Amino acid sequence: DYEFSEDKVLEYIGFTKKRNIVKTDFDSSDFLKDLIKSVCMLVREGLEYRFSHRSFQEYFAALYTTQLDDSQQEQFLKSWLKTNGVSISSSNYLDMLYELQPKRFVKNVIAPGIRELKELFLNNNESKFWLINLIYSRIIHFESRHIIVINNDYYYNILKIACIIGGQIKKDDDKKTPNNRETYAKLIKIVEENYDSETTLEQLENDGHMKLVLDCFGYIIEQYKFAVKYIENLDKDVLEGKDSFSSMLDEL
Repeated sequence: DYEFSEDKVLEYIGFTKKRNIVKTDFDSSDFLKDLIKSVCMLVREGLEYRFSHRSFQEYFAALYTTQLDDSQQEQFLKSWLKTNGVSISSSNYLDMLYELQPKRFVKNVIAPGIRELKELFLNNNESKFWLINLIYSRIIHFESRHIIVINNDYYYNILKIACIIGGQIKKDDDKKTPNNRETYAKLIKIVEENYDSETTLEQLENDGHMKLVLDCFGYIIEQYKFAVKYIENLDKDVLEGKDSFSSMLDEL
């Protein structure tokens, strides 16, 4: 949420008092007035309140997340990623969290997701088509536009974040258009000529176009391989005692 009623703001302030996050005794209503008039952290618009700049809210959310223990952080962030889906591209919350605690971010956000994805991949006979279809579900086309619909926001984002942190792709590389444009154009032509406004990848497979789908979306397989190798190397360093996660945390 980015807008709050006065009751909700006071409830949050009361929560911080109860948790002793702020060590000084104060009146909640006076504190709210200070947030608006003295430090200009909040802005009131009608009956609603919001942060004067969204980045303030994202920073404090990230700062609070760093105070959670590993188990709480992993559970919370997994739930947050699944709930917010592709909207994370419009938020700096994860970027700020990574900057505050980069190694814990990898440990509690990236590693669990990639290990879970690896287990699913192995349980599905390491099927490349299964993995691609897990990430993407269908292609929608209308007029001259084509949209590749994400099927699983969580694994899509986990793969992308792992590859960004590991250096395989750039942060602003948010395109879902396959790199092989000639092959992609061939696939789109088949979709336009043989299907209505949309078709699923499973339908394309059933109609004998699986190889074309694999050629078009092979970059998903490459991202997966990179992400798994990235996490395996981290695990190897920990096992060999080169740089344990506990020592990483001590450095922060």
